[in-house]
Amino acid sequence: SLALAGCTLPSSPQTAVPQTGSLQAFQASDRHPIEVAKGEVRLEIDVPRFSPGLSPRQVAEIDAFLADYKSLGESDITVAVPSGGRNEGAAMSVLGRLRQHLRSRGINDKAIRYTPYYVQRKATSAPVIVSYKRYYANPSPCGNWPDNLAEEPLNKAYEEFGCATQNNLAAMVANPRDLLEPRVMTASDAARRGVILKKWRLGETTSAERSAEESGSSSEVKE
Repeated sequence: SLALAGCTLPSSPQTAVPQTGSLQAFQASDRHPIEVAKGEVRLEIDVPRFSPGLSPRQVAEIDAFLADYKSLGESDITVAVPSGGRNEGAAMSVLGRLRQHLRSRGINDKAIRYTPYYVQRKATSAPVIVSYKRYYANPSPCGNWPDNLAEEPLNKAYEEFGCATQNNLAAMVANPRDLLEPRVMTASDAARRGVILKKWRLGETTSAERSAEESGSSSEVKE
């Protein structure tokens, strides 16, 4: 009877064993988050006192600046013009050329804000500053190795696991806004849709034709 009673005794408490699955899944974004925040992009256009306008090099810099703005811009363009310096007249001349150039590149006047900023009277080359805001992806820093990776009996993710991947993602993402929300779908091609629908009604193949170079077939070797 004593032997049978021993079978009914409560078992000693045991340490919970970590489980795999969705409840215990490791998320690198939780431990090494990517902060997405807005920052300013500035282009300073030097304006010497007797500058006649925009140089070819400055025009090229403005075009590159506008190309980035059209794909990444999250605000209006701000044009800050120096006032009070000795190059104020030249700055106003450059401003007129810049206004025309922005219009020629498809920038709406309503998307541009003009504002003066004051400089000392002796200033002779205060720049015209063009700026806008965009999103930047800032990952968390790596380099924290508090434990020995060879001594982990539970095979848990170590402290730096996923940090390099998160940093690479932050560096490679074309537009950090994509980390906040998905992009809006573009409209479908109505003309192409009509062509496919007509082929489907006629019982024709709707897929595009492939050339011999696209077939991917291996060459035949004859003896």
